[in-house]
Amino acid sequence: MKKILTYGILLATMACLAFLGAKNHLTAKKFSKLNLPVLQINTENHKLIKSKTEYRKAEYKLGDFSGKCKIRGHGNTTWETRELVKKPYLLKLNEDAPLCGMPSGKKWILLANGADKTMLRNSYAEHLYTDIWNRGLWHPESRFVNLVLNEKYVGMYQLVEKIEMEDDRLGKYCGPDSFLACSNSRMDKDYNFRTKRGYAFSIRSPKKDETIYKAWHHQIQALEDIIFSGLDFTEDKLGKIIDLDSFVDWFLVNDFSQNHDSKFQASCFIYWNSNNHRFYMGPAWDFDLAFGNVSWHNAEKTYGHITLSRGWFQKLWENENFKKAVKKRYFETLPQLKDYREWIKNEFMEYQSSLKLNYRIWWSFGKKKWPHAPGWLKRRNYQAEFEYLVRWLDQRLEWYTAEMEKI
Repeated sequence: MKKILTYGILLATMACLAFLGAKNHLTAKKFSKLNLPVLQINTENHKLIKSKTEYRKAEYKLGDFSGKCKIRGHGNTTWETRELVKKPYLLKLNEDAPLCGMPSGKKWILLANGADKTMLRNSYAEHLYTDIWNRGLWHPESRFVNLVLNEKYVGMYQLVEKIEMEDDRLGKYCGPDSFLACSNSRMDKDYNFRTKRGYAFSIRSPKKDETIYKAWHHQIQALEDIIFSGLDFTEDKLGKIIDLDSFVDWFLVNDFSQNHDSKFQASCFIYWNSNNHRFYMGPAWDFDLAFGNVSWHNAEKTYGHITLSRGWFQKLWENENFKKAVKKRYFETLPQLKDYREWIKNEFMEYQSSLKLNYRIWWSFGKKKWPHAPGWLKRRNYQAEFEYLVRWLDQRLEWYTAEMEKI
C-alpha cells in the first residue's frame, strides 16, 4: 500500500519545534508558528483540577475573547483510567462566547484524545456526521487548540461544543418542550432509568423536575415498545414517531466506524423534537473507541457490525425497509466517503507541528495504553499509527460496501 505519510514529513517538523525547549518553558507567545489557536486557562491560585464534579474558578483567553470561567474534569473512562494521564476537561464560561468562530455558547468540552494515538478519530467522525451522514438537526462543531493551563503547555486539545438542549446548541432547532437523553450504563445523572429491555438511559437536558423526567421516561419506553413490536416503517405508528433519516445516518456513522460505544451502553444520544413530535437519533458522539482503536468484542475487526450486537438497532435491522434505507443512503454517499485518505493526509499536514509538540510530553507510541489497540507494541511512531488507521479504513470500506450490496 502506498504510504500517505513519509518519515520526511515527520522529520521536517523538528526544526520548527527545536526552539520550544522543555515543556515547563513553553509559553503562549512561542506558539505563533504552530498554526493553531492558543487557549490559556489559569485557575484561581493555580489550583490543580482533580475532580469531574467540582469546578475550579478560573480565567481564560482565546484570541479576542477572555473572561472568567469555571473548569472541571470530564469523561468517564478517559478521566478515571490511570494509563490516560492526559485528561479531558469541561469549560464553563461566565458569558457566552463564539470561540474559534464556532456558534456562541457557555459550555465547551476539551477533549484530550488521549486514548487515540492519531488524535484524529473524533475529528474524522465529525467530518462524517457533518459532511456526509448529516441529517440530524444539529451536531457539535470542534476546533483544535493548544492548551496552556496555569502557564504550562499541556498539549493539543479538541475544543468541542457541549451537547445540550439549549438555545445556542440543539435547542435552537427544536421546539420548547423538547428533551435530550443518552444511554448511560453508569446511571449517574440527575434522572436515570432502565427500559423494559434493560437499556440504561439518563435524561441529559434540559433541567426539569422529576414529574417531567418521568413523562419523558415513558415517551422513550413507548418508542422502544414500538420498535420491538416489529412494525414496519410503512405503517403509520413507527413512521410518525421517529425521524428515519437521522436514525439511518446515526447508524451508518457508528456502524461503519465499528464504534464500541454504539452498543447502547454509553454516548448514544436521542432527542425528542416537540416541533414535529418525532424522536431523532443523535447527535453522534465519542469515537475514540472506533476505527479499530479497541481490543475487545470484535470491535477492532474490519468486518462485522458492532452496532448490531446490542441495542435498538438489533431489532431495527430486522426491518427490511430500514435496511433498504441504509443501503440507499450508503451508496449515495459512497463517493464522498472514499475521500478518507486525502482527508487524513490534509489533517496531518495542517496539524503536524502541534501533534509533534503534543507527543513531546505525552509520548505513548509502542507503549501499552488503554484501549490497547491491536499491534500497539510494533507501532513506535506517529506514521505507524496513521498507516494503521488508513489500512483499517481500506479494509473496512471494501467489506462494508460488499455487505451493503447484499441487501
